Amino acid sequence: MGSPAHAELRVVYRRPGSCSTGVPGRHFTSGGAAGGPGRAGRWSCSWTARTGQVHNRYMPVPDRTVADLELVRDDYRALLASAHPDELLARTLGTRWTNRELLFHMWFGQHLVRVFIPLFGGFGRLPRSVSIGYARALAMVTWPYNCINFAGPVAGVRVVGLPRAGRWMDHDTDWLTRWAGRASDADLRLGMAVPKRWDPYFTRWMTRADVLAWAPRHYYHHRAQLTLEGTRR
Repeated sequence: MGSPAHAELRVVYRRPGSCSTGVPGRHFTSGGAAGGPGRAGRWSCSWTARTGQVHNRYMPVPDRTVADLELVRDDYRALLASAHPDELLARTLGTRWTNRELLFHMWFGQHLVRVFIPLFGGFGRLPRSVSIGYARALAMVTWPYNCINFAGPVAGVRVVGLPRAGRWMDHDTDWLTRWAGRASDADLRLGMAVPKRWDPYFTRWMTRADVLAWAPRHYYHHRAQLTLEGTRR
């Protein structure tokens, strides 16, 4: 072991505030300036005994984004627990799906973000023209995509069932929140072109930060189309 003068202690915490170095007389307080007014997020900070300096790196996933992902998971659990079997077979508002089929699709939206994170990371390291060309190719098959997008939940919920979809929602949300908790600014800026016509909340270029925020929007858009008793409370 080296001498104490060369030791380095790192402390990571989730909310803006004070960051203790664990060394008497050494205390670091994070103000709001680095993140901008009203911007909640994460800091990682370290105190180096050699220099007595504190270094920090702002982790820009807003607490609200992580909380929204967790609220989606909790709300999904509640809907599955309270839904009556007859209700699950009823038609939804404005779609051709039944309630159980739409619920399956709502889980898939959360899962899709888990797929997007590594996909956007790969394309984000390539020239922009690569993902732009890929998105154009996908846009050309919008009609087959729409057919698959409809048929997937119809078949999927019959094969898999909603209880398993609920467990998958838990696993996917846990993965997303863990990833968000350790993501750097550079990680979040990676993105790619997407086929805008595939979803009303897609934009022509989206980053990983954008898709984390997209998941709750997709969920609540479809939640409003459910005809379950639990959605009227």
